[in-house]
Amino acid sequence: MEKLIRKAGDLGLEPENVVREAFQKLILYAIAYNNLDDYYVLQGDTALRLFYNSPRYSLDLDFTLINSIKRAVMDFEKIKNTIAKVLSYEGVNVVKRREKIFENEGFYRMFLDFDTTRLLDRRIKIKIEVYEHRYEKVVFDKKILDIDYPLATSVGIIVKKPQQLLADKISSLAGGEARGYIRWRDVFDIYWLVVKLKAGIDENYLLQEFGSWIEKPENLENILKKLETITREGDYSEILKELQKLLPPSLSKEDMVKEYVKVSMDILNEALMLVRK
Repeated sequence: MEKLIRKAGDLGLEPENVVREAFQKLILYAIAYNNLDDYYVLQGDTALRLFYNSPRYSLDLDFTLINSIKRAVMDFEKIKNTIAKVLSYEGVNVVKRREKIFENEGFYRMFLDFDTTRLLDRRIKIKIEVYEHRYEKVVFDKKILDIDYPLATSVGIIVKKPQQLLADKISSLAGGEARGYIRWRDVFDIYWLVVKLKAGIDENYLLQEFGSWIEKPENLENILKKLETITREGDYSEILKELQKLLPPSLSKEDMVKEYVKVSMDILNEALMLVRK
């Protein structure tokens, strides 16, 4: 691991981000190692980062579980044990923290705590969230994940397609607005999916996903009004403040943010028409 940290420093990267990403890959390796890869579908920011080349580092891991949420506690005990065994040779202890399961809601959350204080002077915590969801006539992709640390290997992981991740990001923006905040990082992710990956909205998937929590069409309306105001007044400071913490400087300048907003507004208007049908 010392070599990994030195390499990050040589490349001008934040060592904590590089080590965290190595641990995220180890978690996915452990899922495949324990023959759980047919049930856990990777989604969210880490899917974008690891499989669709997003420049934005992710802090967490999010999955859709194609099985009963009751399995999650036992599954992640196996996953944790596999990771702990691998990292024991590095002197990194791994424990589960703040584990919760909400069976009625089909939701599971916990944190994997990696004791990296010897190497980084601080611990790394990775939040894992699992949502039980059964879709109709929805197919995901099986992709190969290359792993470099601690040894070079590869595993197969089920991952949501770009058009499905786009629908998730639309739902995430609306859900955040319903809770009283806007995740501006989702605006960048929508741009990345649409412009870089040529993703369009999967209507069948969107209509099954949108509204499965608290998001409603009026939340999309409110976001669009907010974006229209920002565009009209030319004040992108709120968005810039968040994105400058998450993206390379060249991707978090105002001219780029204007384009992210424009693309997102077009997609959100399209989504609003679909969910209002």
